Amino acid sequence: MRQRVYGKRLDWVAKIEQEHAATIKNFRFNGGDLVLARNTRVEKTFTRKNRMRYMGPLIVIRRNRGGSYVVAEMDGTVLRGKIGAFRCLPHIAQYNPIELPDNIHELINLLEEQLKTMVEEDEKMEPNGQHYIFNAIPNLRLPEDDNDD
Repeated sequence: MRQRVYGKRLDWVAKIEQEHAATIKNFRFNGGDLVLARNTRVEKTFTRKNRMRYMGPLIVIRRNRGGSYVVAEMDGTVLRGKIGAFRCLPHIAQYNPIELPDNIHELINLLEEQLKTMVEEDEKMEPNGQHYIFNAIPNLRLPEDDNDD
């Protein structure tokens, strides 16, 4: 029974891969490749017709273990956050990809230590438990902490 179910599951996976072969693309960019990054923030706004759908071309600096990319603009400015792999498309140009030299840290506006912390930092930002203080609202009540020991 288990072997039959496992066989059906493998058949189903093969069928899905065959049906969607034209749409399933797994790009793996190396350092120096030019990419376009999809601007997903614009997709939910009312003025999306007037905004650019893709940002770029951007230069790939490094690929992280999870698949996200650290990218820089053409003038050497490194983008603050990492770009998810699902947002990146290859930039089709009439020239060869840019080869990154060994002294890449001299070209981009970021120190090597800052680049390492950007790669290693956790993507989740944990709240530190402090509330924002709004001076314009004098009678603002903050919620009481229930976890007082």
